[in-house]
Amino acid sequence: METCGNCTQPSADLEAVHRVYLLFDSGRVVGAEPVAEVERWCLSCRTVYPNEPTHPNEHAGG
Repeated sequence: METCGNCTQPSADLEAVHRVYLLFDSGRVVGAEPVAEVERWCLSCRTVYPNEPTHPNEHAGG
């Protein structure tokens, strides 16, 4: 079984996403920078951590 590119746990429900880094100023989010590299993340990580699906209509995880 393949492992999640974020948490490294084995998962059967991996989807391709772009990791997103949030930009902060004085404790507030002022922007976001998606990474060009494609990673395969599990459902839990796609739900909890900022990300963009490689196909925008795939999920609402970030």
